[in-house]
Amino acid sequence: MRNTLDLDYSKTDELVRALLAATFRNSTESVEQIAEAMAARLNHRITASMLRQFAAPSKRTARFPLLLLPALLECVEDSPLCQFALGAHGEKIFRLGQAAAAVLSESAQDKLLATNRRKK
Repeated sequence: MRNTLDLDYSKTDELVRALLAATFRNSTESVEQIAEAMAARLNHRITASMLRQFAAPSKRTARFPLLLLPALLECVEDSPLCQFALGAHGEKIFRLGQAAAAVLSESAQDKLLATNRRKK
């Protein structure tokens, strides 16, 4: 199967770490606050130290589990890691959703999402 991503897989680990570091650096919340919020959402132990290790280039054995991505995205306003994970098409859909959320009331957003769930 042909690789459709223009990505050097030998650099993926470094890229994910750099994107995590950028996510933490750009967040209005501290790494400690992000870890607490993620742990509460997942009902699982997540510490600031763990998150820092996932982002540290020197901690090659500490890898960010994909299962943590949804919780991370719920805890930060924006994440370059999300943009990377979604790819170009997914990012466009994500940005469209953000733009719609900016102009729709909370109840209109809920109604739109409920309508889309019923259609599936």
